[in-house]
Amino acid sequence: MKGRERKIQTFPVRTESGSIALFLGLKLVSNGGVAIFCGMKSSVTKILRNTADIFSRNISLPAPSIVCDQEELTRLCYLYEQNFGDQSDLTAAAKLGVFAHHGDTPHGLRLAIEHAMRERLIHFVVCTSTIAQGVNLPIRYLLVTGTHQGQGSIKVRDFHNLMGRAGRAGIHGEGTVIFSDPSLFDNREAWGQSWRWNEVQNLLSPDSTEPTGSSLLQLLLPLHNDRAANNIDVTPLALIQGLLKQRSEIFEWASHLPDELIEQNFSSKSILWQLEEKCGVLDAIESFLMSYREDKSSDLFFETALALARETFAYALANESEKTLLAEIFREIAQHIEKSIPDVDEQARYGRTLLGVNLSLEIDKWVTTNMAGLQTVISETELLDVIWPMLQSLTSENLIRDVEPANAIKELAKEWISGKPFHSLLSFLNDLGATYPAGKQRRKFSESMVVELCEQGFGFELTLLLAAISEALSAKIIDDEEEKNRLTDLMNLLQKRMKYGLSTKSEIAFFEVGFAERVVAQAVNKAVNMQTTSTTIARTLLKQSTAEVGAVIEQFPDYFRSLYRSIVS
Repeated sequence: MKGRERKIQTFPVRTESGSIALFLGLKLVSNGGVAIFCGMKSSVTKILRNTADIFSRNISLPAPSIVCDQEELTRLCYLYEQNFGDQSDLTAAAKLGVFAHHGDTPHGLRLAIEHAMRERLIHFVVCTSTIAQGVNLPIRYLLVTGTHQGQGSIKVRDFHNLMGRAGRAGIHGEGTVIFSDPSLFDNREAWGQSWRWNEVQNLLSPDSTEPTGSSLLQLLLPLHNDRAANNIDVTPLALIQGLLKQRSEIFEWASHLPDELIEQNFSSKSILWQLEEKCGVLDAIESFLMSYREDKSSDLFFETALALARETFAYALANESEKTLLAEIFREIAQHIEKSIPDVDEQARYGRTLLGVNLSLEIDKWVTTNMAGLQTVISETELLDVIWPMLQSLTSENLIRDVEPANAIKELAKEWISGKPFHSLLSFLNDLGATYPAGKQRRKFSESMVVELCEQGFGFELTLLLAAISEALSAKIIDDEEEKNRLTDLMNLLQKRMKYGLSTKSEIAFFEVGFAERVVAQAVNKAVNMQTTSTTIARTLLKQSTAEVGAVIEQFPDYFRSLYRSIVS
């Protein structure tokens, strides 16, 4: 027992499918590659944490590290330490030969892990469905911890794609899929539990594969309650019209549902999620239609919108009434565009932002109002200070809006674009006493949350908003070409620094050459010791500095070493 523990810990824990999957994986990994599938990223994190814990208790099982290529394992662990520090559960699990693979795994690390698995240099990953998305890995054993993915059941089609990872042709003669939750079978005849076993059998049957669908068709669905048993009494077309013209009012209503709806098992969380899904589709259609606007009359534009609706996959799948409704929605969207943004050139510009009409208009209005302040900035950090309130108000990422103290995330963004590693970013937030809302409580940040916030919040969503601001700046400054170029160059640099989490143009150039991992790009830039803003010049500098770069790149995983060899050859 450790510390304040009062009970003897056992492994595996019979009631935890993740613990059983880990035990089975440790037993099987000497025979071939192992992947543990989890429905949620938090489950991946828990298994890695448990891996580090059980081996710290001197468990009598060999670690997967003994079947790894030791040189590659050392290089991967070095990269983990540089990113997450030597106290991280991720680093501890990596040293034991167990690696995470999910949507928030930093891109460069994912590439390195996939390469090492493909080359059979490592043999054990704990993953979400990312492993099924076109990644060809030599997995012999797929251990499935549950039949759910995120908030719902995994689709049969996705599960069969996942099963296809085990026993790849030309790698293993056969593959094995194991469900690690014993209660699925044990309770197959128990009252109220048999549906779980039926769900497993359904997943295994190819005949149960769902029909192909389209995200556009969700626009035709009504708002339903948490059990999908009751619907709110509003037609799909009326709801779309409301979201186009009164989006903020509808979201405000959804945040404070009337008691009669709550009594019917409607919840604000579920309704808001459904509305956000619909708005995402609407914004995508708006951007698509604006991109196709060209210099046409309004009537011709409306006809083009109808023609595009008829060419969609959703239209091909729809029945006759759904086809009529889908065409009406596209026409409503086109009319909303034409009324909100009469200028054809502005429509084309808004189409490039991918943000839809409402957000694009808000950004344009903000840029016009704050132009004087924008023209005084001389650095990317000053620019970030000026635009942060607008970024914070427009983002859909709750962690960017709801953290205390109020300036914590802005200051974290500055640390991110200065190139600080994840373990330093987590320490920075802890030093600030930063917390986020979790129900009625507030919690401190975890390592995985910092990675998600930086990779998805900063690196994706804020990057899109920055691109839209840059487009607006370029359009609004018409009398001073020099000032326009200065501000848009500054904005574009801030956008790339936010996307990659790097501090200089030179580091960005080496990242874009192919060293798509922050730590690696920084190390290569330091080894070259010459500044560049061009990927072409960066390649030349790499060939001119083979001794210096070669010595540095040897510290990093084989993926980056192979990449460097291909560049210099």
